[in-house]
Amino acid sequence: MIKFALIFYCFVIGFEQGASKKQRIMNGTEATRGQFPFMISIQLPYERRNICGGALISAGWVMTAAHCTRHLYMHIVLIAGLLDSIDFDEGYQVRRVKSAHFPGEYPAPGNEHDISLVQPTELFSETQFIKFLPYQRCNISLGDHVTIMGWGIFNQYGEAPKILQWASAEVNEVEICGGDENEVLTSVFTCIRGNKKLSMARQGDSGSPGIYNGKIFGVVSMGIPTDSYGTYYTKTSTYHDWILRTIGKGSVRTLRKASRGCSLFDYSIWFYVCLAALLRVLY
Repeated sequence: MIKFALIFYCFVIGFEQGASKKQRIMNGTEATRGQFPFMISIQLPYERRNICGGALISAGWVMTAAHCTRHLYMHIVLIAGLLDSIDFDEGYQVRRVKSAHFPGEYPAPGNEHDISLVQPTELFSETQFIKFLPYQRCNISLGDHVTIMGWGIFNQYGEAPKILQWASAEVNEVEICGGDENEVLTSVFTCIRGNKKLSMARQGDSGSPGIYNGKIFGVVSMGIPTDSYGTYYTKTSTYHDWILRTIGKGSVRTLRKASRGCSLFDYSIWFYVCLAALLRVLY
């Protein structure tokens, strides 16, 4: 079997890995307004283009993947109340990021710790189309039926819809995701794929929650870019204690705007944002 370390890639947005395409729920169905009111679209300001997903677990916390926030937390915005990630729905709320929290060093060997809790600069408010999904411990087992969602690629041609997609899926053996039991940290990751319709998360779905019995069992982490393999989700149950500590007091690692200078990567992001804005004005 091809080695896990050689074939797997993180669902990182294009700025960090140079990817040209995002991905979303493959073979999914368009969601309806208010169907998943806890869903967050993570974007760059003024871009109106989804780069990652997240879950609104309270007025002051969003759960997503670490690779969505580790280098971009100073620049992203969190948008709640969206069905359409491009032509925003009425009543949406936008928040900047105050701080990003991680359970340990990331990236880490085996890609563990690919989960993040983000604090907005201003609390979100619940409305008809914005609701919190409070965190609760969620254990899943092989064969369990789950619900997945996101704004990533939805077909084999790499097309990305602007309307939120969702699909039913199952918890599978790691082989369904192209991995090997001896190489995949099964204590950290779970393999998710819809086996009847071959539905799965893809690039651009990064950080989006997976739901089981009304609870978040994981967030989209990584996978192989094909239309047959499933996707790995970081298990929330593995990080249960850290999640409770973080939303209660603090975390193992915290990045705050006020305590971090700009790196070369940060400046490159701002250059891109400014260039995009200038091009819109000129053309």
